[in-house]
Amino acid sequence: MNFKHTMLMEFFLRRTTILALFVITALLGALSAPAGQEAHGALYGILACIVLPLLAWFTYKRQLLATWCTVVLLLINGSGLLYDSILGVTGRMDISFLMIGIKGLAGIYLTWGALVIHRQRHIQD
Repeated sequence: MNFKHTMLMEFFLRRTTILALFVITALLGALSAPAGQEAHGALYGILACIVLPLLAWFTYKRQLLATWCTVVLLLINGSGLLYDSILGVTGRMDISFLMIGIKGLAGIYLTWGALVIHRQRHIQD
């Protein structure tokens, strides 16, 4: 394998990169919540801004319960993004092709990241 290709793969398979993208997608999801759902949007905004970064931090510190919770949330968020991209491709959602691609790639990455974090849950840095 190429040296640059190996370094790029190592960067994307790091738990810090996966956790950072997990927090970023949660924050972006909270910011793009519909304005008509005040109670649900406010609760999700609080979760996205406080609880999920805290959960990612404890996962980074290798706390077992936080790791399991993060793996489950990564699978839920990743599969949700994949579902949104599939609905966009089939025409049931009105989103642009760029957003379909971004949601699809983020969904694949978060789902794969859940597997990586689950696999590394007992490995010390």
